[in-house]
Amino acid sequence: MNARWLKIILIGLLITASIVLLRAGMPLIVYLLGVIAAVVLFIERILLISSFFERVKGQKPVSQDVARMKEDEARDILGVGKDATAQDIEAAHQRLIMKNHPDQGGSTYLASKINTARDTLLDLLLKK
Repeated sequence: MNARWLKIILIGLLITASIVLLRAGMPLIVYLLGVIAAVVLFIERILLISSFFERVKGQKPVSQDVARMKEDEARDILGVGKDATAQDIEAAHQRLIMKNHPDQGGSTYLASKINTARDTLLDLLLKK
C-alpha cells in the first residue's frame, strides 16, 4: 500500500474517531486529536519542503549538467578549427547562441550543448 492511501485511511479514521468522541461528549479529546493531526501534517510539509530544497541546492546549472564533451565534438558544434583562438571560439559561440537561445525559440538542450562546447574549448586553450 502506498503512502498516499495510508494517509487517506488514517485521516478517515481520525475523522471517525472525532465524530464518535464528540457524540460521547468529549470535545477536549477531539481538540487534541485535531492539534496532533495538524502538527503531523505540518511536520510532513516541512520535511517535504526541506527535501525539495536539498535536491535543488545539489543541482548544477544546465550548461554544467551536460557531461564534458570531447574536443572534436566541441569543435564540430561551434564550427571552429584546431587553430581557433579564444576570440574565434567566443565569436562562434555568440553567433550560435543568438540563433538557438531559448528566449529566441531555441531549446535549452541546444543552448547547453553550445555553452559546453565553448567551455570545453576555452578550458583546453587555458591548459596549453
